Amino acid sequence: MRGLLALALVAGCDDGSPPPPPASSFIALARDFKEFSTWTRVEGAAAPDAHPGGEAYIYVNRPPGTGQTAFEVGTILVRALASGDGTDAQIHAMVKRGGRYNADGAAGWEWFELALALDGTPIIVWRGTGAPTGAEYGFGEAAVEADCNGCHGDASENDHVLSPRLRLPP
Repeated sequence: MRGLLALALVAGCDDGSPPPPPASSFIALARDFKEFSTWTRVEGAAAPDAHPGGEAYIYVNRPPGTGQTAFEVGTILVRALASGDGTDAQIHAMVKRGGRYNADGAAGWEWFELALALDGTPIIVWRGTGAPTGAEYGFGEAAVEADCNGCHGDASENDHVLSPRLRLPP
């Protein structure tokens, strides 16, 4: 009897109806960044003029698909930046939160700085519509005060993503 019930439940899962629409809003938690280094790594994705520092890597959980005019709600981009001498690192992220979030800046995007716990688990240092006062991006002489919306706001034609390798496809 249990076998028939299980079979009926599984069969009822695909009733031919379309999948539910994507979420209109996504709130990222620390666990959502957990495996970022296993995501698609976009080579040469860093926009060096926009992001001072050393070697940078960008990871994306959902690369844009053909015909997309905006990144999907729930898209997470993580940028790991190592200082030129390799003694320090910064990890920043942008998450497509969607809805009316950050409507006066890079619409729909939320900014993050992450750190790694001793076991490698990401921890959220700060998050929001912009960095806290005094937060810097980059290292040493090249460091600038973080103004996420100030720079990314200028890239509205690519849904506020600056990277030349993360262009929305035609």
